[in-house]
Amino acid sequence: MTDVPPPEPFAAATRKLVEQHEQWDSLPQFVTLHWDGEKIRYGTVAVIDMHPEQYPLTMTGIAAEEIAKQDAHEKTLYAFALQVETFSVEVPKGADPATLARVQHARDTRTIHDLPESVEMCDAFCVDIHERMWTSRKRRNRPEKIEDLFFDAGSEGLDGTMPDALLRIARVTRMLVHRLPPPAGKDIS
Repeated sequence: MTDVPPPEPFAAATRKLVEQHEQWDSLPQFVTLHWDGEKIRYGTVAVIDMHPEQYPLTMTGIAAEEIAKQDAHEKTLYAFALQVETFSVEVPKGADPATLARVQHARDTRTIHDLPESVEMCDAFCVDIHERMWTSRKRRNRPEKIEDLFFDAGSEGLDGTMPDALLRIARVTRMLVHRLPPPAGKDIS
């Protein structure tokens, strides 16, 4: 399958992960997404119950199991998503150096959730084999408003451990399942 599917089904699948998140303080979910040429279906849906530093290795293992299940004729494994709760602090423009240092220290020590101005969010990230990335987010204090973003292949997408892990898994799937060359100049390690 070399045709690039339309982005809408992947955007909808990503948003659905956030829309269905109603139980706060719950565990993250890793999801494999399969594209049959017309629609998306969920493959493995795995709850991840471990330290966030272990998520990439766990997601890679689950993806490897899905890759191994792919039939030579039915190559449907196409994208990967992670739904996770996070905390964030929006630092106002022109914030004083003490505020910036306090927030940076909280980020560095993984204590951002302890800051009084922090907001809990449910985020979903999805990356397909063409390196397109979708995100959806809702804030615990405003669950009725969901924000969606799309980053086309080659654009400046989100950075961070989890989006990077999804991107690497999608690259490997692109090569092993769909027998497509790696994107030019992209590292798969």
